[in-house]
Amino acid sequence: MTTAAFIAIGDEILSGKFPDENTPFIISLMRERGIELRRAVVIGDSISEISNEVRECSQQFDLVFTSGGIGPTHDDTTMEAVAHAFGEPTKIFQEVLDRIGEKFPNGAPDSTRKMAYLPESTEFVDCEGLKHPAIKVRNVYVLPGVPSFFRAKLRALSSLWAGTPILCLKVSSLMREHEIVDVLNEAVRKWPDTQIGSYPRFEAEPFQVIITIEGSNEPDVYKCRDWITQMVGA
Repeated sequence: MTTAAFIAIGDEILSGKFPDENTPFIISLMRERGIELRRAVVIGDSISEISNEVRECSQQFDLVFTSGGIGPTHDDTTMEAVAHAFGEPTKIFQEVLDRIGEKFPNGAPDSTRKMAYLPESTEFVDCEGLKHPAIKVRNVYVLPGVPSFFRAKLRALSSLWAGTPILCLKVSSLMREHEIVDVLNEAVRKWPDTQIGSYPRFEAEPFQVIITIEGSNEPDVYKCRDWITQMVGA
């Protein structure tokens, strides 16, 4: 299964000025597309922090997505940081300048030129559903932070790697976790490609344990769910 990491960038998220809308979206979409999201972090606009996180994630995962920090203002540092992560300079891309110019019939303001300075190895990825090509640097896709733009680009791009969706089923039990350990261990042995989780809900009346059964092999997920249901008296 294709693995992925997500880096949400922005001091405004860490300070609480704006909620993080992009992380919940990518978590849901990756599961829907059958892509295994292995890491998701929120960091500030520091070039060194972005650079370190991008470099590490790029080495560990098949795909890396970032959101935020690609505008024209002083706190938009993502492009410079991504270039630094791979030890390469930025350069101006005329095709980006031209695209920006299309939005300003009377000429693009000088301040918008910053958005055309991209890492030297930048590629442009186009696919159905994209209004404008996405920016790719090696295996890192640099996406906008505005939630509506982020969702549109990621939804279109995710079709390039879509695999088998991950099915998740849930079982509720009135038994305590220590009472179901042997059952869950046996389920793990019987269905090794199925992920099983146990989550107590102490605030529930009556007390409950939520058991999740998930995987890309749909028949196995249902068989495992049915067996666990029978064993724990759900």
